[in-house]
Order: sequence, then C-alpha cells, then structure tokens
Amino acid sequence: MSPPYIAPLRAVRGAITLDTDSPKAMAEAVGELVGSLMRQNHIDAADIVSAFFTVTADITQANPATAIRLVRPDWQHVPMLCSQEPQIQGGLELCVRVLLQWY
Repeated sequence: MSPPYIAPLRAVRGAITLDTDSPKAMAEAVGELVGSLMRQNHIDAADIVSAFFTVTADITQANPATAIRLVRPDWQHVPMLCSQEPQIQGGLELCVRVLLQWY
C-alpha cells in the first residue's frame, strides 16, 4: 500500500500601490492583486490556506482583509492577518503586500 499523497504547501507574494488612501482604492487594488496572483499561479480559492497582508503606515482608511472579503465572496473562508510595515525612509508609499499560501 502506498502512502497517501500530500499536496505540497506553496506560497507566492505580491505587492500593489493604491492611487489614494480610501476604502474604494483598497478594494480595487487588492482585488486586482489577488486576482492576478490567483490567475498566474492557477490558484483556486478553496485551496488557499492563509493570506498575510502588510500595509505602509500611510494607509489608514481601510485594511486589505476587509476589502478582499467585499470584492471576493469566495474568500470568506480564508484566514487573514494584516500588519503595518516598518517605516523605511524612501520606501514605497500607499503599498499593500501579500503572502498567499495554498495547497
């Protein structure tokens, strides 16, 4: 008897910048970011294990986890965590990054 097949855990990261600090801009940006990562890597939402988002300190009007649940109903089951990035002189402004894990 052969052992059961266990799918490998995979991860991909991506980033996008917002046009402005607003809930609408956040929803549009994370929808585009996540949609692009899912298409390019052939990810089905049901296979997602978790998503970890970071935002730069100048983003104060919306968080990406809330925004993605509004634009992607298939993400309702996905555990997500958001964090603020360290403030780095000369770093990108209005930037959202994500680390997405899936089987």
